Amino acid sequence: MAKGTEERAKLAELVRRSAVARERIGQAHSGFKRRFDVPERLKTSIKTQPMKWLGGSLLAGMAGSFLVGGRRKREASVFRGGITGMATRGIFSLAMKMAKPALQVYATKLLKEYVEARLVGGRRKDEDMSGTRHVDIR
Repeated sequence: MAKGTEERAKLAELVRRSAVARERIGQAHSGFKRRFDVPERLKTSIKTQPMKWLGGSLLAGMAGSFLVGGRRKREASVFRGGITGMATRGIFSLAMKMAKPALQVYATKLLKEYVEARLVGGRRKDEDMSGTRHVDIR
């Protein structure tokens, strides 16, 4: 009888030890998972220290541009110096700033017409299903 209780005690001790080992393995696994989850660590670091990341990215970009780009010689300006050169640059700059929205509207219109033509199957507005063109005479 003593042998049976002794075996039960050993079995209970083994179950307890395996539960403790299982708990340690689970904790170690979650620790490794947190330590090696680089995207999550990066995300939390960026959210907690945004100014450091901004400064670091600016410095890295400048260093990269100096290393890769190197120093370039300044090319001669197309415009002459002096007051006439400044006026010419100003007028050219103003003209480009005024033309940009008009060009964007024109490009958007062309793109819209192209997409509509592709969706309709390449038919024009004045064509019917047979392909014949109808001219509206008024």
